[in-house]
Amino acid sequence: MKKNLILTFVVVSIFSLALMACAPADVVEASTDSRRGPFGDPLVDPNRDDATLYEQGSMMGAGQGYGASGAGMGTGYALTPLSAEEADGLMRAIEEEYTARALYESVIADFGNVIPFTEIALSEASHATALVRQAEKYGLDIPIYNAMDSSFASLEDACQAGVDAEIVDAALYDELMAFTTHTDLNRVYTNLQRASLNSHLPQFELCN
Repeated sequence: MKKNLILTFVVVSIFSLALMACAPADVVEASTDSRRGPFGDPLVDPNRDDATLYEQGSMMGAGQGYGASGAGMGTGYALTPLSAEEADGLMRAIEEEYTARALYESVIADFGNVIPFTEIALSEASHATALVRQAEKYGLDIPIYNAMDSSFASLEDACQAGVDAEIVDAALYDELMAFTTHTDLNRVYTNLQRASLNSHLPQFELCN
């Protein structure tokens, strides 16, 4: 009996080693920590219907930008090219997220690291990253991020500017989704609009 148990153990061990030897050596799960967006923020997955993904990011110093071209990206994928209207709409979305972020960073420059501007400025970086990744995938050139120099008489006025900016942001996505046929773009637009309406807007309304 003891010999049989030992024999069984040896056979199972050999079988396990054989399976390990046959496994592809180059299959390695990518580390999400190493995947970064153009601003250095964690790269979100635009294919997940989870608006909380777009509440993460990192700030970029004033005057810095991301002007690299996305030409050549998407090689190996059977992508249906964007229409001219869709491509222009994607650029408008990126510029809108850039503008919102620049606005909130200008408030931080005037009033310090005040809530909710610090958190929402970080979030806008992830919003822009999600859109930039789509533009890169379709081989579009990426607009350059520019800082904004604006001043407000009070923090309450700045909060009202945040309310106005998020309303404009959400309305833009309604406009873009009306003519966008690519489901990947519409998925990102939907997630970003939800984040603006369900998270950013209420926070600015509370601080106003």
